[in-house]
Amino acid sequence: MAAQPGWNAAALAVPLIAMNEEFTNIYFYPIYSPSAFAIDIEIYNREGSRLAKIENALSITKGQPALQKISLKSLCDELQIQTNNPLSARIIAREAGSRIPARIKIGLDIGAKPGNLPCNICTNLQPYNPDIENKPRTFRWAPLLDTLWIMNSSPMKNYERSAEVQITFHREQDNETISESATIPPHGFHLIRRNHVDAFLDGSIGWVALTSTNPNVITYYFEHTPSGIVAGDHGF
Repeated sequence: MAAQPGWNAAALAVPLIAMNEEFTNIYFYPIYSPSAFAIDIEIYNREGSRLAKIENALSITKGQPALQKISLKSLCDELQIQTNNPLSARIIAREAGSRIPARIKIGLDIGAKPGNLPCNICTNLQPYNPDIENKPRTFRWAPLLDTLWIMNSSPMKNYERSAEVQITFHREQDNETISESATIPPHGFHLIRRNHVDAFLDGSIGWVALTSTNPNVITYYFEHTPSGIVAGDHGF
């Protein structure tokens, strides 16, 4: 797969949590078809301002035999990026001598403390697809456990499209809902914590449904347990 001008071959925005002893790691498993490609990393704040770009953060070679890891916390420390607030990272796959695989799977680990069990989210970099920009509406849903991340990013190199998102909260005990809206800048994110709607959920399970005219909205949800274990997944 080779990208058209103006597009990265594949990219994905992920949460970057590195406050205190928390960490975020990206794992590349040795499962790709024979190819050579490079991974660049861009780091953003909540408002979508780019704080850094790291080119060639990782190189994948043909027949790569071993698991490879990018520690986003270490990158932030090296670049002296303040991590006392949540950030995001954009993972970009770039051709390096051959076509890249159409499917680049990663493992996203977010943990509360080294030695404790982190989440391991299996997901894929999003291959470029200019036709998606013409999609008139998108729908996403996810459970609301501890935190929900709503992110707006794209494989487009100069992505400048904001996302107007309608957010509806559902609860287990009845059909009542409450709604709100958010505007998410390009490469920015909106973070919802369960305590934001505790009174409405009244101790029950909660779900969130999202609609937007921007097709590039994606979600992740997490649960940070008192024992230090972190659970999480991408939304749907």
